[in-house]
Amino acid sequence: MNKIVELPTGLKPTGDVYLAAFVQRQQQSDAQARVYLERNFAFNGSPPDSYLQMASMSRFAWQGVLTADFLAAAGTTAVTNPLPALPPEVPTSTPFPLVAGCQVQLNGPDIVLDEVFDFDALAGSLLVFVDDEIMSIAIADLTDAGAYSLTVVRGFFGTAVEDHLTGATLFIVRRADVIPFTHPSFQKASAPTFKIAIGVNDVADSDPITLSIPGITALVLTSAGVSDDSLAIYVNGVPIRDLNNNFASSPDPLTFDLVALAAAVGIVLKIGDVISMKVRDNFGVNRRLYTWSAEVTFWDAATNTFNGGTNSGVVGSDPGPYPLYYDNGSFTIARP
Repeated sequence: MNKIVELPTGLKPTGDVYLAAFVQRQQQSDAQARVYLERNFAFNGSPPDSYLQMASMSRFAWQGVLTADFLAAAGTTAVTNPLPALPPEVPTSTPFPLVAGCQVQLNGPDIVLDEVFDFDALAGSLLVFVDDEIMSIAIADLTDAGAYSLTVVRGFFGTAVEDHLTGATLFIVRRADVIPFTHPSFQKASAPTFKIAIGVNDVADSDPITLSIPGITALVLTSAGVSDDSLAIYVNGVPIRDLNNNFASSPDPLTFDLVALAAAVGIVLKIGDVISMKVRDNFGVNRRLYTWSAEVTFWDAATNTFNGGTNSGVVGSDPGPYPLYYDNGSFTIARP
């Protein structure tokens, strides 16, 4: 079993999207694995299967499963931090928390973990990737053939501490063996497809692996100072909301979930998209211009806030034909 993951800050050289492959050796004689990215060279008709080699590796990951639930509320054992200063990827808890009771069973030909020490836990020398959490191993107690009881540092590299249930697949990898690779096609909200060829196996005989790279997780638009609901919203000029409720009373402020509105018309929001607002006037009276703010939350919980618009209150009659649209500002989705 193999896995492609997106790397967090701390495991990648720049802020671009970097991925890594965790490859389980199939047999002890396997000495190398190669990672390929699917490419489409067809100008028309059905595209051929064509793959570009992205990385090669001679070190393999351990693969296994949890044999017991490992919950976010698991107890902690406080230990004295042996380092004068923590590296930036380590949680800042004091005293430094180690969490015991992570029960794993390793599979395949590689079932013996490297020896680890206290310093290794803080440096993230041996990492556990399970669901969306990364943990660093501090103690690995062998309990049976390929079975370990791990004591770990949770939430490494800022990942969320989560509940992990019995049977969850995990990969254990040396930090030094994580090989970052990137490509211009690796964009947020994209889904590249890969193949991994192990040993002498041909790429054509490998099963495809598709990775969904998360994009913007939330974008909430708030319009303040209004008493009616007549705001039209666009993404790159495409309307995602164009309603008018005949100026009936509405809450103030109004809030809009732009991720949901965009998804309803088949649009996935991404960095660089232009969000624009217009005030819609169906009747020629009581047109309002809104002040607004928009908060964008990104895949790594970073946020960016935009503000704009005006509020001119009630205005007089307008010439038709209706509906009329009045610009109310725009913003381009960007990282903070």
